[in-house]
Amino acid sequence: ALRFERFVVLTEEDRGYWEAGSPMPNICVIPNARTFGPLEKTAVQEGQNAVHTVLAVGRYNVQKAFDRLIEAWAKIGSRQGWRLRLVGDGELRGELQSLIDRLGLADSVVLGHAETDMRPVYAGADIYAMTSLYEGLPMVLLEAQASGLPIVAMACKCGPRDVITDGEDGYLVPEGDIDAMAARLQLLMDDAGLRCRMGQAAYRSSGRFEREYVMEKWKALLEGL
Repeated sequence: ALRFERFVVLTEEDRGYWEAGSPMPNICVIPNARTFGPLEKTAVQEGQNAVHTVLAVGRYNVQKAFDRLIEAWAKIGSRQGWRLRLVGDGELRGELQSLIDRLGLADSVVLGHAETDMRPVYAGADIYAMTSLYEGLPMVLLEAQASGLPIVAMACKCGPRDVITDGEDGYLVPEGDIDAMAARLQLLMDDAGLRCRMGQAAYRSSGRFEREYVMEKWKALLEGL
């Protein structure tokens, strides 16, 4: 990478991996911009959701590891009045549905299809969850924050550590720790005040990914060459 004038990565975490043991003066971090701005009022802030929802969005494939989220959901003690909604499509739909059925979760887990308009999907949720094996900079996390959702995510490589401030606008749990995932989800599900506070903090945090702010970073980089 030293042969390039500038080497751009999406996250500070990824930058750390590239620089491990050898600083790179030409590396810089410019994140993706969020795909839509914050909603003026979110369902979490207004408390208007009839059925409380934990949401997860992505392709039904190995990388997204939705099986881990379903297994965490099975460990949550009381799910009355709550549902887990998965939104996506992919080759593992059948396997995920079989897991849902085998764990006896068909009454509280919705295995949905991809949606063309995601704004109402996020607005209809109370918590966002992610259990991916790896990411780059997950756009779903930026979208969830812009919608005022507290996030519970496994701290996989890369992205969640750059987006979530643990204990403020969501929770980071150790990668692969299904018990910890279930515990953090349960904590938010049981405490409406905590959900609201963290959702509002997430809403504020999303400003870091405004298109104008990200484009200023690109402008400064290009003008400095």
